[in-house]
Amino acid sequence: MAEMARDYHEKVQESDRPDEYAKTMATTIILDECDVHLSEAQHIKVDDKLITQDIRTALNLSRNGSASGLDGLPYKFYRWLINRYEEDREAFDILEHLKELYADIEAHEIVKGTDFNIVWMCLIYKKRRSGPDLEL
Repeated sequence: MAEMARDYHEKVQESDRPDEYAKTMATTIILDECDVHLSEAQHIKVDDKLITQDIRTALNLSRNGSASGLDGLPYKFYRWLINRYEEDREAFDILEHLKELYADIEAHEIVKGTDFNIVWMCLIYKKRRSGPDLEL
């Protein structure tokens, strides 16, 4: 089923892939309809360089049990690496490496032809539970 869903979504995404002009127009239309906007302070903050604390916060806010990407490594693993480094400064410093990675992407963009920004979507069947508003 996962393969069928993947194949379906790949076909849909390929057939409906907009050109750059269409993406720009769609973005403009959506932003024009948006009622919520960043404050001036938030605009300034967005332009700040990413620091390790930002990455730590994002990892801590990520749900347990979910994988971060196609590598299959759960966020819990990244948190474990952070804790290990804090206990032993000779260990691998994942926060520093992620900061360097994101800085490189910001400066040079993602190299075309790499799989860095590839995602995989999987539909998950959830059993219906009985309850006051649910029927089996």
